[in-house]
Amino acid sequence: MYLIHRSKPFKKSFSKFKRSGASKKILDDIALVIDMLARGEVLDEKYRDHRYKFNSADICTDCFIRNT
Repeated sequence: MYLIHRSKPFKKSFSKFKRSGASKKILDDIALVIDMLARGEVLDEKYRDHRYKFNSADICTDCFIRNT
């Protein structure tokens, strides 16, 4: 299991996102994905998890929570 550290910039951005009128469904989806990643699980295909091309160490990945 991984330890999730929420940085100050993340907290600020996420707070703005919640105030912008994000639905409960989207917030639940974000919490689900964060929980799956913290447990070390592989994300479902619907999240289109992929590695950044510039990253030679294969540490950084990106995924899509919802199509908007």
